[in-house]
Amino acid sequence: KKSYTITEEGRDQLIRWLHKDVMMGKTAKDVFRVRMYFSNNIDLTSRVKLLESQKMQHTKRLNALKKTLEQYRDVPALDSD
Repeated sequence: KKSYTITEEGRDQLIRWLHKDVMMGKTAKDVFRVRMYFSNNIDLTSRVKLLESQKMQHTKRLNALKKTLEQYRDVPALDSD
């Protein structure tokens, strides 16, 4: 069985990546979960900022989706007369 360890340079890059604010993508891939998995490598304040940023992004996305829903609410179904 192979065992891998992270180099000091790799750890430094990981920490920089964890501190970087990343916008939510429009795909199903959820990088945020990976970031949270490794978040024990950063201080509590940074973890809270990471969570708050995600909450804000999800709230903005939800509001945009609600606005889109309102725009299309009165569009008739294709099979309606």
